[in-house]
Amino acid sequence: MKKIKLFLLSIVLPMVFVSCKNYVTNIDPLVNAAEDSRLNNESQIPFLIRGIETRFAYALGRTDVLAGDLSDAFFWDGNVPGASFLTLKEINAGAIQLTNESVSIAYDAVGQFRFYADDIIRR
Repeated sequence: MKKIKLFLLSIVLPMVFVSCKNYVTNIDPLVNAAEDSRLNNESQIPFLIRGIETRFAYALGRTDVLAGDLSDAFFWDGNVPGASFLTLKEINAGAIQLTNESVSIAYDAVGQFRFYADDIIRR
């Protein structure tokens, strides 16, 4: 039984390495994403600006909701049936932890916007 497994392994293993090598080198170009090297052309600036505007809108939406959480516009009440998001309790109490995911989503959105804005300047 051990010899049969060893024999099958010795046949299958080389075929896997050969097939993976051919598969990786013969891939089609990307369809749903732009390659980074193609964005370095001056003609791509309007495309990059639209992307930055989209990121800005997303970041603005997230920070707008967060501003409402921090102000008196929203309130958290644990006594309401079906109340969720215990992270809003921290925001309402003013004791926001670094692990609070309600806040980190907005911070990540602003960080991504800043990265793309800096990236277009670099390009």
